[in-house]
Amino acid sequence: MAAVFASVSYFLSRYKSRVAKETNSQALEGEAKHSMVDVLSSALVFAGIAAHYVGFHWAEALAGVMIGLLIIKLGLGMGKDAVLVLLDACLKPELVSRMRKIATKIDGVKGVHDVKVRKSGPFIFAEMHVEVDSAIPVDKAAWITNAIEERVRDSIKELDSMMLHIEPSKKDVYRIAVPVERDDGLDSKVCGHFGKSPYFMFIDLHEGNPTSSFVIENPAAKVDRKRGIEAAHILVRHKADVLVAKEIGEGPYHVLRDSSIQILDLNGRSEIKHVLDAFSRKKLRSLDPAKHASRDANSQL
Repeated sequence: MAAVFASVSYFLSRYKSRVAKETNSQALEGEAKHSMVDVLSSALVFAGIAAHYVGFHWAEALAGVMIGLLIIKLGLGMGKDAVLVLLDACLKPELVSRMRKIATKIDGVKGVHDVKVRKSGPFIFAEMHVEVDSAIPVDKAAWITNAIEERVRDSIKELDSMMLHIEPSKKDVYRIAVPVERDDGLDSKVCGHFGKSPYFMFIDLHEGNPTSSFVIENPAAKVDRKRGIEAAHILVRHKADVLVAKEIGEGPYHVLRDSSIQILDLNGRSEIKHVLDAFSRKKLRSLDPAKHASRDANSQL
């Protein structure tokens, strides 16, 4: 009889386990383990009775002790899982790694951290902090969050909801571009006109200290139309992170913002060394092209 009961419990346990994986049900998974304990218990009872009949009278007591230990082990395991769920602990760390890999492959994502996953019944709730460029437009940030959530949902079907926190990425190295009248090193005079500037100076800063610099001629200054837009494309090609200027038009403003280049206001500073000092002390504010629209509407800066 014990052998028949063990066989039935075994097939029942396998069935419950399969359905539990399909539905992602922790309760049903616990029932599957419980049925497997019934299988092992019945097998131990059968073995103990059989051993008793052949003369090993201590076998029944040993079988009872083993069944008790088996029940204790199962209870502790199921209790641990239940406590972890109540504490919002992630029982499947591979899900965290999978979500992190999916997010880092999205264009515009600079880093991912503090990925948290918790489970409630068959559903999964996730939270993630995503680092992007500080100058990224709002619409692109929204696109990044939607892309991450869509791809994670495609990979993890049991995901119910996902909370994404967008943060500016932390950089140690910046390349600053400044329009200048001529190349006089850190004493170079800043040009007040972006598109007509004869030169652009690029300064690489590491943790606020200049490490290298170079100056290029601005070919856009010689064109008749859309000088500012052409100049903006030059900064993009030279991989500038920040532009510091006196004024800028709508066209080049959007070109630079779409390339995640931060645009800061000179605010009266006339030399490169003063610009670098203000940038290192975070004294420069964002430049709003609307304030200067009346000045450069006809020049197409």
